[in-house]
Amino acid sequence: MLSADEMAGEWRSREGTMLTFRANGNFTSEEFAQLSAAESCGDGSHLTSGNWRFGSGVGNPMERGAYLQLTFPGTGCAVTVFLFGEVDDPVMCPTVVDPDVGCDYDEYLGRVAPAAMP
Repeated sequence: MLSADEMAGEWRSREGTMLTFRANGNFTSEEFAQLSAAESCGDGSHLTSGNWRFGSGVGNPMERGAYLQLTFPGTGCAVTVFLFGEVDDPVMCPTVVDPDVGCDYDEYLGRVAPAAMP
């Protein structure tokens, strides 16, 4: 499981989708609409920023988790993102199906740049 500080930074897919997470629960995205998990979100031009939280919803939503909930304000769109791998080399899979099904190979996102530590 990752902490909010470990989530912070840039994550990129082979297709060019990029998510930049901040430990405060905000994120920005580029090319998110091209992921199959975004198909139910409607107009992809509105999928450029939002909020994230760990998926349990119990207690402090910014503690630790093995999956995330991404929400795009004003769109009614929420996407579940499952986290896999080791803390030092995590991978995420945005999906609308069972996490055991996984993502298309090109849609997995790996962390490419951790957030700068103060």
